[in-house]
Amino acid sequence: MEACNKTDYKISFDRLPHLDSRKSTVRIRFNTHLVEHVEEVLTYDEQSLIGEVGGTMGMYLGASALSIVEVLMIKGCELIRKRDKTS
Repeated sequence: MEACNKTDYKISFDRLPHLDSRKSTVRIRFNTHLVEHVEEVLTYDEQSLIGEVGGTMGMYLGASALSIVEVLMIKGCELIRKRDKTS
């Protein structure tokens, strides 16, 4: 993304009596000598993105693994109950 540039100009024309009408003079004046410096810094770089994606994937994989273990435990308990009822 490119930086935004804003430049304000105030133009005024003055006729100087001592100059020939065929010549032009350009004067540049600034109202203040104040200079504003703005620096943009990335706060979300590639390393942060990779870390966040990896953390999210780890969370979902962990939840999936726990769900699989939970389903296996429930099925195991059901099998044990069925076996106990038949014996």
